[in-house]
Amino acid sequence: MNLFSRIVTIPFFFAASFCFAGDDIDFARGLARDGFVQQAEDMCRKIEAGADAQEKAAVPLVRAEIAMKRAASASTLSEAREELASGAAALDAFADANPGHPRFGEALMQAGLMRRQCGEVAEQEVVEDRAGAAKAAERGREELEKGLKNLEAAGASAKTRKQNIESGWRASLRRGKTRKISKRPKDRPRKLPTRPLGASTCADASRRMPQIARSGSIGRSAPSWTWSSTSAKPR
Repeated sequence: MNLFSRIVTIPFFFAASFCFAGDDIDFARGLARDGFVQQAEDMCRKIEAGADAQEKAAVPLVRAEIAMKRAASASTLSEAREELASGAAALDAFADANPGHPRFGEALMQAGLMRRQCGEVAEQEVVEDRAGAAKAAERGREELEKGLKNLEAAGASAKTRKQNIESGWRASLRRGKTRKISKRPKDRPRKLPTRPLGASTCADASRRMPQIARSGSIGRSAPSWTWSSTSAKPR
């Protein structure tokens, strides 16, 4: 609320306090209709603190006007519907508790107007909900179609990959590039194991000596004088 509205409201508030003390309800309702909701709330508190019982009982009329103004400026339809429903309920409570009040008929008429507005807001809310539901369903269908396309693309990619693998395997079989046991070429000389000469050679020779002695090769190769000298008799 800007400074101009405050400057305009303050004189009216004091005028209601001093000049229109018997008609505070109408003044407060006028403030609420004009958009001065906070000033109307202040008037309600002032009336509730006063001594006039009829004025106190008629405070729900002011509250209903405030609820209608708040519903008109609500940001969402649900908030507006709640404000209108609460104001109509307050008026119904006032009419039930004060059937002989001078403002009884006015309260019932105001409650009927608020309930009609509440119904209109509810219908508009349903229409928007249906439109939102239709949009949500359309978005869901689009997402489903995208998902199905992704699955089809994934299946096609897997099939293509499998075909590529199978074709490569068949090509390798045709070229004879399967796994074979490697053979040494005939023209390549065979590598002989090499070992250093030394103790191993001597050990091999010592192992072969008894075998040579058993075969008799040493006796056959011995000189003849050795045999004759041992077998000759002295003369």
